[in-house]
Amino acid sequence: ILEYATTPSTSKDMLVSWLDFTVEFLNKISLNSDDLEIEYKTLEQEPDSEHYFFDRFTIKNIYHFGVEEFAWVNNKIDFEFENYDKNFPKEKRSKCFVHDDLRNVDYFPHVIQIIIDVNKLILAILLNNFHQERVRTSLISTLKLSPQTAPIKCAVFPLSIVDKKTRLAGERMLSSLNRHFETVLEEKGTLEMRIALFDEIGVPFYVAIDPELVDDNIFWLYDNKFGTRSEVPGDDIIEYIRSKINE
Repeated sequence: ILEYATTPSTSKDMLVSWLDFTVEFLNKISLNSDDLEIEYKTLEQEPDSEHYFFDRFTIKNIYHFGVEEFAWVNNKIDFEFENYDKNFPKEKRSKCFVHDDLRNVDYFPHVIQIIIDVNKLILAILLNNFHQERVRTSLISTLKLSPQTAPIKCAVFPLSIVDKKTRLAGERMLSSLNRHFETVLEEKGTLEMRIALFDEIGVPFYVAIDPELVDDNIFWLYDNKFGTRSEVPGDDIIEYIRSKINE
């Protein structure tokens, strides 16, 4: 739950602004806008609501088993605040009212409240981003998680376990990356097999260590979100991945 106090005159505009912020946040952590439905409601439409509010936006996710509410952006105020009379005790008034220096008035603040059901959010992220595709006789599974939500951020793939320099470079890279985010090392199988394995658990970045480039401290960096492969100096890999996690 996140709450933001605002003046009554600006609360409707702030409600829309925080809705935009919430949707942008959901997009960033792998929920596509095409999978979301947004519904506007007022208190009159939900008289039995547990929370008193003026109006709200309800955000729903389209699961494969149906549509479920999982987030709400409310323009709310405590019922007592909204229905006080002129005899409202001064000691309560001093605690509950906010003074606006610019307008030189006291008012009960409206509160923009954002509520997200974390269990439903995680379920939406997993189900919305899990895909299966049949390639010839094989069923290929992929889970496209954002850098912010993926438990394992990167996998390191030495392309030779015979070449000592490549193997040691992989171990050094693993140790270096693990200081900043969760990283794993995989030496077995072809590059394609390793990528397919870690695609299935949603790893967003891969670092492949080519024996022909290791002396120059150059590595292949795969970015799953954009489907790109780039030659990157070893010193730049940590900063690149951290910048994507912190976007």
